[in-house]
Amino acid sequence: MSAEHTSEHGSGLSASDIFVGLLAAGTIAGVVWSAVFGVFAGAAFGLEYFQVQVPQLVTDGLHIASQVLPWLAAIPAAWFGYQFIIRLP
Repeated sequence: MSAEHTSEHGSGLSASDIFVGLLAAGTIAGVVWSAVFGVFAGAAFGLEYFQVQVPQLVTDGLHIASQVLPWLAAIPAAWFGYQFIIRLP
């Protein structure tokens, strides 16, 4: 007859671990967002600077992509970054 001892304190993450994970995830998301935004901003600047004539559809597509794709890249990066940070010892 062995007695089982269950502890409520040993099973969860501490508040500081969650806070540090969220800060790291925010930083990772910010870096990914800025990198993707920089690619599209650089492409738009290059087209304008070198006066490359492209159809209006391409210009509009670049503009829309520069506003949508950084967020679509940053959200999964934040999620995976948070999951990675939480699993560290």
